[in-house]
Amino acid sequence: MPDSYDNRVRNLPPVKRRLQSDQTADKNPLGYCEEVKRITPKNESIFTKNEELSRQVSKTATILINAGKYEDAEKLLLNAYKENPYNTHFISLLIKVYAFLNKKNEAEKLFQEVSRNSIVNAYIYNSMFLMYWQRGTEEEQQKFVELALSVGVCNSPLMINMMLWCREFNETNIAKEVLRTAFKNLDKLNEYAVIRIVSIAISINGDDAFFNFIENLFSNAYKHNIFNQAEIFNEMMKAYLRRGNYEKAQWVYDLWATFGLFNEEILCNLILAYGMSGKTDLAGSVLKFILEEYPNKPITIENANYNMLRVLVYHNKIEEAEHLYSEMCEKGQASDRIHYLMLRLYGKNGMKDKLHNTYSKIKSTVGKSDAYLDSLLILASRFESVDEAEATFNEVIKENPNDSRLYMVLATVYYTHQLYPKIDELIRAAPQEVQNNMGLMLMHAESLRKRKRYSEALKKSRYVVDAITEQYRKEGIIQRYYNENDYVHARVIEAYCLKDDKLKGDKTRAIQILRELKKKVSRNNVHYPRILCGIVFCNDVQKEELEFFRSYLKDSLNKKVGFAKRDIEKALALLNEQEC
Repeated sequence: MPDSYDNRVRNLPPVKRRLQSDQTADKNPLGYCEEVKRITPKNESIFTKNEELSRQVSKTATILINAGKYEDAEKLLLNAYKENPYNTHFISLLIKVYAFLNKKNEAEKLFQEVSRNSIVNAYIYNSMFLMYWQRGTEEEQQKFVELALSVGVCNSPLMINMMLWCREFNETNIAKEVLRTAFKNLDKLNEYAVIRIVSIAISINGDDAFFNFIENLFSNAYKHNIFNQAEIFNEMMKAYLRRGNYEKAQWVYDLWATFGLFNEEILCNLILAYGMSGKTDLAGSVLKFILEEYPNKPITIENANYNMLRVLVYHNKIEEAEHLYSEMCEKGQASDRIHYLMLRLYGKNGMKDKLHNTYSKIKSTVGKSDAYLDSLLILASRFESVDEAEATFNEVIKENPNDSRLYMVLATVYYTHQLYPKIDELIRAAPQEVQNNMGLMLMHAESLRKRKRYSEALKKSRYVVDAITEQYRKEGIIQRYYNENDYVHARVIEAYCLKDDKLKGDKTRAIQILRELKKKVSRNNVHYPRILCGIVFCNDVQKEELEFFRSYLKDSLNKKVGFAKRDIEKALALLNEQEC
């Protein structure tokens, strides 16, 4: 161990000793890989014994694909496939080309022909899965994943891609099956793939049952000394931080520290784990360590400073935040998001002079035309008065007349103060380009809903939904509706309108929409609290969900939830009545 080791860890908090080998531990977190102690990288060559010709054709086809010459690649691979219909590499590349050319039917016919020839190859399945992910519906994607798992095909790319798909659509049950398949076929996976698969699984925002499964997987894997890589520990810390379990996040760090290793991402997360739990002094000591150990890593320094400032703003420690912010500005380490935290801190404490002085200092450094920082000032001003926000808007809009962000922030100010008619006036006076902005359109729909103009609100929200789905259909790209904030927001508005409209509403349909969103939308999404609130308002919370709804909504109140705060408070009151 290097001589400098003691000096490097002197200022770090004490850590727990590594768990002793004689402690009780489950044989394996998943129960089917009891003797695994070490993962050995495997050679995953996809070439058949028809070596030279196969390599030459494959190399040429790959060059054509990378150059965007898909038609030429298609001709080459079709001829090669006709001569050798059992060459799995030709088939895999041809399916890939069909995906680029949006020839879904041809890809399906080829796959059916391959299946009739009893060819089962993981690379072919991976290409077919990516084709469905790019060109197919979510139902088609799910069916193919289930097919691949039932057949038992397995290699590194396929397992990683299927787990990524599970994360995107919050398919926790399928994620468990992917893990089971991976663990049963460790001899077919390289070490990086196994680590990546487990890390992605940890990052899925599943329900409590799935997270308990992940906790057991992590804990028992550690006890058996497998998967002890920084990537997995980092994801586990982030998982606990997302759930507000800061003590558990510290526990994960303690386990990692037993290896005597350092990782900057883990240390940056440790700042949040200590700070959010009230241990700001320990968080400060970790920040000091990072600044000393990683002076030549600007991204690490910026992340560490940002996390520390988040902690200070969260606890409203104004003087300490000002001191840290001043140091960052002097060293040129203050990014836009760090400036925003200070503007927000001053705004929520009504410190008008400091708010404007900080803003002026930023503008003199960044430039007077920075619409992003202009919008931040308006956002911060909403904590003071509408007049102040309007005056600032009128000043900065002259330099940025078509910037929809400025209109959006002022509309948010109006919405927060329940000045809904002013939103109508703001949009009418905006350029057509701004009026077509989806975010602004949805803000207008929210204001219409609040005034019980449900038909108008529904028309705007459904326009946004149709526009986003049509865009995906035309471009033929991976469907990520539930990752699109505007899409989720529009569906929430639709559900709320159907729930509230006493004349033309449809409560059953509203519940269907909200349940669909609850299943598909990430818990980190800004609109997720309102999804849960809507289910509460529809009186559709199941007994087994009650504790999750209550804990999640309580935790949301401590975070930046914008104008959802009133809905959350109302929903919590209803949940408390239900408990009584």
